[in-house]
This record gives sequence, C-alpha cells and structure tokens, in this order.
Amino acid sequence: MKTLFRLNTKKSVDRGIFIKSKVNLILTAVIFVTVVTIVAIIYFWWGGKINDENQDYKQVANACKKPKLKAISVATVKDEQPDYLKSDCHFSSYEPIVISGLDKTTCTRISKYFIIDKNQVYKQQYDPGSSDYSSYIILKEADSNSFRALKYGYYQDSRNLFYDTGENYKIVNGIDLKSIQILSTHFIKDKNNIFFSQLYRQSEIKPLQGFDVDSFSVVQNNTYHEQYFKDKNGVYFSERVGVFSPNSSKIHEANVGSIKVMQRSLLAKDNNFVYYNGKIVSHLDALTFEELDGGYYRDARSIYTRNFNVLPNSDSCTFELIGYKTQYEWSGYAKDKNQVYYHDSIVEGADPSTFQAKEPESGIYGGFDKNFQYEGRYRIQNK
Repeated sequence: MKTLFRLNTKKSVDRGIFIKSKVNLILTAVIFVTVVTIVAIIYFWWGGKINDENQDYKQVANACKKPKLKAISVATVKDEQPDYLKSDCHFSSYEPIVISGLDKTTCTRISKYFIIDKNQVYKQQYDPGSSDYSSYIILKEADSNSFRALKYGYYQDSRNLFYDTGENYKIVNGIDLKSIQILSTHFIKDKNNIFFSQLYRQSEIKPLQGFDVDSFSVVQNNTYHEQYFKDKNGVYFSERVGVFSPNSSKIHEANVGSIKVMQRSLLAKDNNFVYYNGKIVSHLDALTFEELDGGYYRDARSIYTRNFNVLPNSDSCTFELIGYKTQYEWSGYAKDKNQVYYHDSIVEGADPSTFQAKEPESGIYGGFDKNFQYEGRYRIQNK
C-alpha cells in the first residue's frame, strides 16, 4: 500500500513539473513573439521614415544641381593689413614725417606702421579711432636684425614679443618665443599654454586652463569671429571674447572633425547639426544647409528667414532674389515656382512667373505682376 502511494505521489510531482515547464515554455514563446513584433514595427516605421527623408533629399539634390540662387561662399580668414611698399621708408600723414637718423641704404618697411634699418625699429604712432598719424617712436628694446611682423598687430625679434597698441607698444611677457603661435586677434599660444590677449586694454595676457594646447585652435573665417573653438577633445563656444573653460563652454553634440563657422556671426555647422549662438537649431539639415543673400537660408527641405523660420511652401531649387545687387540695393522681393515673398512674408496672390520689382516711391518698394500692383507685401490695385 505504501509502495502504491509513493508511486502515485511521484507521478503527481512529475506531472506538475511537466505542466510548469510547458507553461514556462508557452510564456517564453509569447514574450519572444511580442518582442520580435515590437522590434519589427519600430524597424519598419523608422526605416520607412529614414527612407522617405533620404528619398526627399535625393529628389531635391537631383533637382538642385544648378539652383537659381547661389549660396554665399564661406571665406577664409585673413589678417587684413593695409597695403604698403617695402621700399617706401616714409610714414604717411598730412605732413611729411622726418625719421631722424634713418639709414636709407638699409631701411625696409615691414608693415604700414613699422620701418627698420640696420640700427633701429621705428613705429608710427596712430590712434585707432582717428586719423592722427603725426609722429613716431623708436622701439629701444627691439633688435632690428631679427625684428619681423607676425599677425594681428604682433611683432617678434630674437628677445621679445611685441604688441602694437597704436599710440604705443607693449612687450608680452611669460611666452615661449620659439613656439609662439598667433591664433587670432585675441588668442595666442606657445608649447605650454593658451592665452587670452587684450593688450590694447590690459597689461598682461591671461592663460586658459583645461584645454589641449597642441590641438587648440580658433574656428573662424572672419577676423572678428572668435566664438567657436576646438581641440582634440571637443568643440567650444563663448559668446563674449574672454577667458573661458571647457566645462562651461563645450558643445557636447558637435563634431570636432567637421565643425566650421558660417559667414553670419555666431552661426556654425558640422556634419550633424547647425548651431546658432552655440545651440543646435534642430529643424535644419546640416548636410544641405547654406547661407543665401538677403538674410535667407536654404536646406533640402525649405527656405528659411533670418530667424530660421520656415517660409511655408517654399522651394529650395527655384528660390531667387528679385533685382538684388547688394543688401543695400534690393527691393526686398524674392520668389520661387510657388509664390512671391517680401522679406519674411508671402505676397498673397502674386504670380511668381510674371512678378517684377519696381523702383521705390517715397522710400517704399513695390512690384507688379500680370494682374495687380503691390506695395511691400500688400496688393494695392489692379494693374
């Protein structure tokens, strides 16, 4: 009897284990199928979205191989110094400036404001805010045999680095002369440090801490654009020119290898994003983003106004400015195949195929098409 009871008990346990295993197997299968279904839905939805966007870009790219309006080219930064002749050993002013003791047989002009001979370095004094260039001084500390012009108002000889303040000059202390690099108007570096320099106002240069010295550079295409910086560790933005740190200024999403600044101040882009004032402008497509004359922008999707607002139903390929010469000689009108615009507004009802701008009357620009006349963005009367 006991033996039979044990056998029955064993069979019940085995049956319970079997049922439990079967339930676990079914639950596992259900979970697996559910996960696969969710993944498939996400994959096909997202993949379709990407394909749609890529297809849109391909269509625009194919249609815009020769867009009607050319983009503004991104210039390279230049240290724009006034023209001078090396052989001209005379400082320019309203009255002739006689340089006492100048050796005319060895004199050479190395910039508009500096002349050297075998004995001395002569600097013309000037006020950067006026046209007073009436006198000169001698740089007593300078060695004329090794004295040379660098960039952005800096000069160097075998012993010192000099900065031209206009009316005078300053000797820059605490810098390694053998490794000095002039990065921009306000930033210089040597093998050891990066410095912020505002020597026309301050007596000393100030070090920047926390950046990689070897790879640090100013990202600019204009002498006055000094807001974006990079090193091997990241891209940084500082709206105000001055001392800043990596932690407070880093743009975490920015790509070091592809970052570049645009023509408009505070505007930059890389392969992934467009940035204004160091912040991402999320609705712009970085790969196709371009600056246009008239305060407009373009990407594969649309035309944008100066504040990056979308011009509704605009066409990137056929967009053009009407009668544009310069920003000061322009009617304010633009058009594409769909509609006519006056600055950032749509000229309702205007026919883009026949619209023309006309000369301003009482300071107000106007235009006309085959049906109506317009003042600014408003229709005023039949033609």
